Amino acid sequence: MAKNPAARLPLIEIVRGKIEETAEKYEPFRLVSRSGIIAGKVMAWGVVVHRYESENKKFCELTLDDFTETISVRAFLEKVEMLSGFSVGDIVRVLGKPREKDNEIFLVPDSIKRISVQEELVQRLENAMSLMQANRKRESEKIEKSKEKKTRGKKVEVEKNFVE
Repeated sequence: MAKNPAARLPLIEIVRGKIEETAEKYEPFRLVSRSGIIAGKVMAWGVVVHRYESENKKFCELTLDDFTETISVRAFLEKVEMLSGFSVGDIVRVLGKPREKDNEIFLVPDSIKRISVQEELVQRLENAMSLMQANRKRESEKIEKSKEKKTRGKKVEVEKNFVE
């Protein structure tokens, strides 16, 4: 079985998407982004704006902001160590699995690393391009639907005139 690459998405695409269950053994959940991209893993970046670690060190959560939306990155048990070196203000890239609890989508990290300001700028440009493409796609779909409605109405009129 070939591995699916992670989808590089702005946080708004992840957070406003939806999680679906699959029949796959190794990928039981997948994200359907707001623009329709389907992914079992995502790569996202953001600035750490909040950090929480439980007293017993069995849970850690980072909140990331990429200027389109915010998302939680949650680590449990042995993965808590992965988030321990990060603090508010760090710019990070996360590779993780999207999950959902109480109608909130979050990421469970497979890897996380600090990135430079230059890399952040590249990520912002990629996000902007991705959002523009998604908006264009949505607009063209709206136009197509509008054309279909107008066409259906004309067909009905033609059929009525033909019958009479």
